[in-house]
Amino acid sequence: MCKMYHTIVCCIMVMLVGQAVAWEFNEDGKAEGWYASSAVKIPLIEVKDGVMIVHLAAGVNDPFINGPTEAVQADQITGLYIRNRWSADGRDNNGTQLYWFNPAARFVAWSPPEPNTWGTSYVNLAENENWSGTVNRIRLDLANVIAGERTVELDWIRYGGLYLDNESFEVWDPNANKIAAWEIVGSNDAFDFEDQNEVYSLEWAVKAVGTGGDTTITQPVKGGLELQKGVTLTLSGMVKIPADSWDDNASLWLRLNETNGTNEHNSPPIQVPVFDDWFEAETSLTLAYAPGERQVLNVQVYVRLSEGKEIYIDDIFVTAVAEPEFIDEYLYWRYRQTHWEFNTPGDAEGWTNYDPNRITYFAVDRVDVNDANTGALLLDLPAGTFDPYIYSPAGSYYASKTQGVAARMRFNGTESDLARPSDGGQHTVYWFYTAGGNGNSPQFEIPGPNQWFTAYIDCSERWKSWVNTLRVDFGHYKNLTLVDVDWIRLYGDYLKNSGFEGGKLDPWTHEGAGDISAFTLVSEPNDIVPLGSALKIDGLGADKYHAVAQTLQDWNKIPKGAVITLRGMYYVPSVSWAEGSELWFRLREFNGTSPENLTESITGPALDRWEPFEVTLTTQFEPIGERTDLSAQLHSRTPEGGSIYVDDVFVEVRADDPSADPGI
Repeated sequence: MCKMYHTIVCCIMVMLVGQAVAWEFNEDGKAEGWYASSAVKIPLIEVKDGVMIVHLAAGVNDPFINGPTEAVQADQITGLYIRNRWSADGRDNNGTQLYWFNPAARFVAWSPPEPNTWGTSYVNLAENENWSGTVNRIRLDLANVIAGERTVELDWIRYGGLYLDNESFEVWDPNANKIAAWEIVGSNDAFDFEDQNEVYSLEWAVKAVGTGGDTTITQPVKGGLELQKGVTLTLSGMVKIPADSWDDNASLWLRLNETNGTNEHNSPPIQVPVFDDWFEAETSLTLAYAPGERQVLNVQVYVRLSEGKEIYIDDIFVTAVAEPEFIDEYLYWRYRQTHWEFNTPGDAEGWTNYDPNRITYFAVDRVDVNDANTGALLLDLPAGTFDPYIYSPAGSYYASKTQGVAARMRFNGTESDLARPSDGGQHTVYWFYTAGGNGNSPQFEIPGPNQWFTAYIDCSERWKSWVNTLRVDFGHYKNLTLVDVDWIRLYGDYLKNSGFEGGKLDPWTHEGAGDISAFTLVSEPNDIVPLGSALKIDGLGADKYHAVAQTLQDWNKIPKGAVITLRGMYYVPSVSWAEGSELWFRLREFNGTSPENLTESITGPALDRWEPFEVTLTTQFEPIGERTDLSAQLHSRTPEGGSIYVDDVFVEVRADDPSADPGI
């Protein structure tokens, strides 16, 4: 067995197109089809930080939330799991009920956890005689009468039994030490049930006990031999690893295993972020074999621990998303230029000046950017100009997969020259759909004159579908104002949290030496980070690598031969550099066996100033059946006690043929 040090390969959840079986609420602002019964009873539903929050008004009767209208077959589903938390006691009446419609309205009661405590509620549907036929939709009733305002938080809602049985390990034969539906490979003594302190949800969890060798629990994915090639499985489960159970002998590999009789195709490992506490492990696998070729599709939990050591596993689920052979969005969005760097004098990269009377100078030339002589788009906004703006080159751009527009700019002049949004400044991005119509973004703020800043203009709640052209408006000015634009980039397509904003590091995760505490966000203005927020990395010693990393979104759909560019900014104080130090802000592609496909490290870094970095990688592996990882990694080794800084990290993907099959 392959040893996975501080890594895991994960468990599973499965959803086919047209049949939603899990709602994770992982994307801010997206309730995934759930909606309130009444704006009076439920004045607000919001989704943020991976949780759907339902606000209940005081003094109302029978508040409930409706699920999406997507049909499921009742005989394929055994129950419903609800991970929830209540601000007040939801067990004080019998109003918590699950309704389903087939088409008659049926219901069964369910029980919330204690107030202010996360818990998993389980609704056993297989034992209800009315759970039958085609279920068109479900709804969750939250109370009979609400005495006072309260909130109900929902981390996730998942159907059970569709692809795995006994997902939460609630069914055991204690005498035979048998986990229902799961096969134990190796010593039966290596797995026990835990019903006291070390349970993540409900009443039971798996306790894996070290034997010094390899042991496994496994279960076939229901219908796994019939799933089509190209179906993507997402793997999710809860793990707790006591720190004193993890040593050089330890391995834990929760994975999805696909076999054609000759070769194995396994889900890739993920990082172990914490010890001594429960954490959610998640990864994905796209099936490489057709149903006629595939012989095995199993969930496997491999464990190797020193004798007597223990770890705990709970809530293993499986979801699968089947996508069509060719997706419309990939025709353009994946392969069109989405970043404009303005590095070549005379080349505006397709951007145009709408009216030379409103912008009297429009050219790309060299400009001083934080003590570096680099390219920028230079604009002169004359006194009295009204509504000056510039147009992007024509797309199309698939806005549904992009969060917004980021631009690094500097407005030169005096404070009295600047027009703030509150003054009617109109610092805005407009867009024009290929199908007709337009929209506009929130206004972006100017922090002050003569300061470089990056504006992240979030359009995600306002735009959708195909955008043909972007327009950037710069405001109305009484006096001559000079604007320098270092770059303009779409963001949110391949990397999330590019600007390290919002007070959190997620979804960037720690790798290498030390722990996550060496990576913090600096949001208070200082001499190095005068505006906004940046990533501060504390050195552990010039001999110790550590990093934050992020898997590229849709990493398993980017075609072989694509050119991927990673761009960002870094700042290295002189005192934070020494002999043996290294910066390696890189892209990494891996197929599980061959040497890694990596970009080069930075040699001779600039010191005591913000400096751009840019590295490019051409993908070498097919996205399905070969590639197991494609990620951006901010690696460094610097002196202990010294700090370096990184900000504005973006990825752009280009392919020679815009209509190239992405390998789905």
